[in-house]
Amino acid sequence: MGSGAGTLSSADGGTVVSMDVDAGTVVPANSVMVVELSVLSDGTTAFRLGATDVASNDDSWIAAADCGLSTPSTYAALGFNDRWHIMNVVGQEYLSVDDNLAEVSSIYPNPMTNVLNVKVPGNVEITNATLFDVLGKDTGAKMINGTMNTANLTAGIYMLKIETSAGTLTQKVIKQ
Repeated sequence: MGSGAGTLSSADGGTVVSMDVDAGTVVPANSVMVVELSVLSDGTTAFRLGATDVASNDDSWIAAADCGLSTPSTYAALGFNDRWHIMNVVGQEYLSVDDNLAEVSSIYPNPMTNVLNVKVPGNVEITNATLFDVLGKDTGAKMINGTMNTANLTAGIYMLKIETSAGTLTQKVIKQ
């Protein structure tokens, strides 16, 4: 659990504002992150949290005791079915002891044509990548910045072995 605090002024109006949270804060994938905005009234400043009509994948909640909303409610429950708060949370995916490297990595497209892409979490370093044919022979294809050029390979089935700082991943890939 972590927290962060910041102060906004009228000069921040209409801008995107970044707020940092405590170092080491971890929000597990597929979990819910709750953000609370507290507004202190000085009698002259008003605060309006922007909303969008671009659909979100979950409800946006609001509570405002000064407006009679002492219990958090969804916008839909208040009759605003087409309003959502959008928050972009930027972070880094971390592997824990219980995470499987295959579950947090992407190897695409599969089947491939001329290029094979490999994406691993930002805190994982790829130390070696080898693409083997069905006879176990190294194809010589090299990975550069997460991309492997496979244009010179013949159609067939291959095995990709990725060695990383978090372990080894081996996956079957198909060349069309």
